[in-house]
Amino acid sequence: MQRAIDQIKIQTAKQYKPAPAPPTRRQITGWTVEQVGPQMWVVFRNSKTQGKQAVMDFPDPGWAESFAAGCNAEHKNPTRMSAASLRNKNKEHLTEDDKAALAALQDGEGI
Repeated sequence: MQRAIDQIKIQTAKQYKPAPAPPTRRQITGWTVEQVGPQMWVVFRNSKTQGKQAVMDFPDPGWAESFAAGCNAEHKNPTRMSAASLRNKNKEHLTEDDKAALAALQDGEGI
């Protein structure tokens, strides 16, 4: 009986494989759209190291194209700003409140 239970455990146990790390910004080459069914379009992320990976599927080609275009635009011109870039922002564009907050941060105080 125990042998049968051990055999079932062996057959049903999956080997643990850690998922690969996502590709870095430099490894990504872009996003593309492909039709995979009569009413299904999939957006793929293409990278140099991991090849083509499905990201999201859409029932409408316009939605898929819009999503891929947005991903490609964000990849070419990222909008995220780091804390360092915010600290190095031109002083002329800061309001008086921003200047006071920046001075407090530089002095080690909270805002």
